[in-house]
Amino acid sequence: MAAIRKKLVIVGDGACGKTCLLTAFSKDQFPKVYVSTVFKNYVAGIEVDGTQKPIRPDQGRDMANTIGALGYMECSAKTKDGVREVFEMATRAALQTRRGKEKSGCFIL
Repeated sequence: MAAIRKKLVIVGDGACGKTCLLTAFSKDQFPKVYVSTVFKNYVAGIEVDGTQKPIRPDQGRDMANTIGALGYMECSAKTKDGVREVFEMATRAALQTRRGKEKSGCFIL
């Protein structure tokens, strides 16, 4: 059987750990030094209500429900706790077919 290839897009605030998460998953290690991986294609910063603060797990679950995400998970790239499970859930979501709806090619996890 031929391998199924899917593209995964990781989105998040600057310096929140996107690259660390990908490195922890793909190389099974946490990066020793910080390397900025910013891609400057029409990037704009925005601050809402003058604050930036982490969200609580219940707020994350509520947001996932609000936007119709297929799931909500938390993980730590540093300890690798939950990293494999996040990518397994993302893989399952990417392979799901939704019946009765037009295919958009994009899933929100």
